[in-house]
Amino acid sequence: MQDAIIDQPRSAAILPQMASATKPTPFTSVAGATTALVLLTALNFVNYIDRYILPGVQEQVKGEFHISDQQIGSLTFWFMVAYMATSPITGWLGDRFPRKPMIVIAALFWSGINFLTATVHSYDSLNIRHAALGVGEASFGIFAPALLSDVSAVPGVIIALLIVFLMKEPARGASQHEKAKLEKGTVLSLLRNKAYLGSILGYAAVTFSLGGISWWMPSFLQRVDGRSQSSAAFLMGAITVVTGLGGTITGGVIAQKWSRTNSKALYLVPAISAALAVPPALLCFFGPKSLTLPGLAVAIFLIFLGTGPVNAATMNAVRPEIRATAMAGQLFIIHALGDAISPRIIGAVSDRSNLNLGLGSTLITLLLASIIFFIGSRYAPPLHSSLEQQAPA
Repeated sequence: MQDAIIDQPRSAAILPQMASATKPTPFTSVAGATTALVLLTALNFVNYIDRYILPGVQEQVKGEFHISDQQIGSLTFWFMVAYMATSPITGWLGDRFPRKPMIVIAALFWSGINFLTATVHSYDSLNIRHAALGVGEASFGIFAPALLSDVSAVPGVIIALLIVFLMKEPARGASQHEKAKLEKGTVLSLLRNKAYLGSILGYAAVTFSLGGISWWMPSFLQRVDGRSQSSAAFLMGAITVVTGLGGTITGGVIAQKWSRTNSKALYLVPAISAALAVPPALLCFFGPKSLTLPGLAVAIFLIFLGTGPVNAATMNAVRPEIRATAMAGQLFIIHALGDAISPRIIGAVSDRSNLNLGLGSTLITLLLASIIFFIGSRYAPPLHSSLEQQAPA
C-alpha cells in the first residue's frame, strides 16, 4: 500500500479565490478524484496480493525445490534487483510523460507474467519470473515477489481497463497550481535534502522489518506455532489486511490532526510507532505460543501506523515538480536497504540457528528506524497547505 502515492488537488472549496479563474476538470471534482483513488487503491491491493502469496506457500516451495532458508529468502532478491533498476527509469518517465498509460501498461505487463505461472518448473526460472514482475511493479509503484498462481492476473487486467476508461489524469503539480518542470541537479538536491533523507532512510529500516516479518511469518506459524500451511497463510493474510488497514487509517488521522500544531508530526508518528512495535514483536517471536498472534497483530498495526505519514513526509520534503523522481529515489532506497535483503538475512540466520532469532533481527531495525525518524524530525519543513488539508495516509 505504501508503494503508490496519489497526488490529490485542492478543490474549489479549499481555494475559493481560484474557483473563478480555474476551469474545473474531471479530476478536480470530488467524483474524479474519488474514482482515481479507488481504482489506484484497488490496483495497489492486487499488487500486494502478488507480493505476499509466495510467503504463504514457501514451505511447500522449499520442499519441492529442496532449497535452504537462505535460498528461499533470496527469491525476493532478483525481484528487487529488477524493481530497483527500473525505478529510476520510471521516475524519469513519470516526470515527463502522462502517467495513466504507463500505469495501465505496467498492470497489463505484470498480469501477463502471472498468467505464465504454470511454466515455472525450476528455482532458476522462478527467479527469472520474479525479476520480470519487478519491472512491472516498479512502473506502477512510481506512477511482489511473484505470484505462484494466476489469482491476481485477471483482476489486474480488469482494473487496468477500468483505469483506461474511467480515470482522468491530473496536470502534474496541479495540487500546488505550479507548472511542472524538472531542473538540473535534481538528484544532488535530493541528496542534500536532510528532511527527505530522514524520511526515506527511516522508511528503509521499517521496510527491512516489515518485509522480513511478512516474508517469514507464515513459515514461523507452521514451524513454531504448529499450524497448517493453509491456516498460517490465512491468519497472516487476515491479520495483515485488518491491522494494516486499521493502522494506516489511524496513523493518517493522528498525523493529520497533530500536524495542525506540530510540523514534525509526519516524522514523529512513524518514529513513535516503530519504537512501540518492538515489545509486541518481541513477544511474538520469543514469547509463549498464546501471545504469538496477539503480538503479531499489535506489532503490524503499529508498524503500519507510520506508513501514511512517512509517505506524506517524503512528498512534503520536495518540490511538486520532482515528486516522481523523489518517489523513485524512495523506492530504490527502501528496497535496496530493506526488503530486498531482509528475507535472505533472516533465512541465513535461521539456517545457522532458528527462525526465532532470524526474525529477531527485525527488532534492531525497528529501533534504528525510530532513531532516524526522530533525527529527521529536526529538519522537517513547514507543511504544504495541500498536505495539511489531506489525510497523509
